[in-house]
Amino acid sequence: MGDQASTRLCILFGSQTGTAQDVSERLGRDARRRHFAVKLMPLDSYNVSNLIQETLAVFVVATTGQGDEPDNMRKFWKFLLRKDLPKESLVRLKFAVLGLGDSSYPKRLLQLGASSLQQVGLADDQHDLGPDAIVDPWVTSLWDKVLALYPLPAGVEIISSNVTPSSRYKACLLPTNDSVVPNGTSGQQNGGHTASSSTTILC
Repeated sequence: MGDQASTRLCILFGSQTGTAQDVSERLGRDARRRHFAVKLMPLDSYNVSNLIQETLAVFVVATTGQGDEPDNMRKFWKFLLRKDLPKESLVRLKFAVLGLGDSSYPKRLLQLGASSLQQVGLADDQHDLGPDAIVDPWVTSLWDKVLALYPLPAGVEIISSNVTPSSRYKACLLPTNDSVVPNGTSGQQNGGHTASSSTTILC
C-alpha cells in the first residue's frame, strides 16, 4: 500500500459527444477530494510514452458507430497496438476502465503487463435508468479499491462534496495604462492617444 498524498491519478478519456469527458471530470473532482494529484486530459493529448511511468490510471472511453474509438484517442490506441511493445511495458500500472459502449481496451492493457483494479464498467445509454445506473456503482467500487491501496493518512479526511473547490484561475485587474489595449480591439483614439482603460483577465 502507498500514501496517495504523493500519488498521481491519471484520468484519460476518449470522448466523441462529451459524455466520457463529463464522467472523467467527475472522477477528477472525486480524486481531488481524496487528496490525489490529478492529471486529466484527452487520450491523444497525453504523451503515451509516459504511460510506463504511471502507477494508477482510469480510462473513460466511449465508442461510436460499430465500436470505433473516438477521434481524440486514435493516436493513443494506435500506439498501444504496436506489436513491438514489450509485454511488460506497463507492469507498474494499475488501471480501471469505464467503457461507454462495447470496449476491448482493457485486454490490450493487460497484454502489456498492467493490472486491473476492477472489472470493466460498460455503461449503456439504452438502460432504463440511463448510463448512471452502471457509472454510479462502478465509481463507488473504484474508490473503495483505490483507497484500499492508497489509504488516507492519519487525520486526513475526504473533503465534503458540499465544499466548493478552489478555482484553478484568478482574475487580475491590469492597471490603467494608455499603452494597454485588450486583445481583439483597436482602441479608442482621443486626440491621437489610445484611451485609458483597465482590463480584467484570467491569469
